[in-house]
Amino acid sequence: MTSTATSNVAGKTLDMDAITKLLSETRTRGDYDVYLDDFYNSGQPGVEVPVGDGQFAGKDAMNVYTGLNNAKKKQTKEGQLVREWGPKIRVIKKNFGTKDVPDEHVFLINTSLVEGADSSSEEDDTE
Repeated sequence: MTSTATSNVAGKTLDMDAITKLLSETRTRGDYDVYLDDFYNSGQPGVEVPVGDGQFAGKDAMNVYTGLNNAKKKQTKEGQLVREWGPKIRVIKKNFGTKDVPDEHVFLINTSLVEGADSSSEEDDTE
């Protein structure tokens, strides 16, 4: 055997538009949980979520916003929060564009690390 590998993949090559479309139509179970846990464990007070990139490729801001909110509010069968720190995380969706030409972004804020922030807030922001 040689170290040179040849591809045995047969079929039509997908372009980036086709890949993005497929990813946007595919459920990504657990991606929001992993991202939320990583954010909390990072110790950062706030981050902008990479909407449309990486593990959220093909997802729009509303899907990412909803997925992260669901992850932070996830409960066990007994009704206990999976993440006891979940209420301390604010998920914010902002539109920096216009109604006709949106430029939507999603942010996570760990209110327990931000002086003066209301950490008991369950309300999340969307515009």
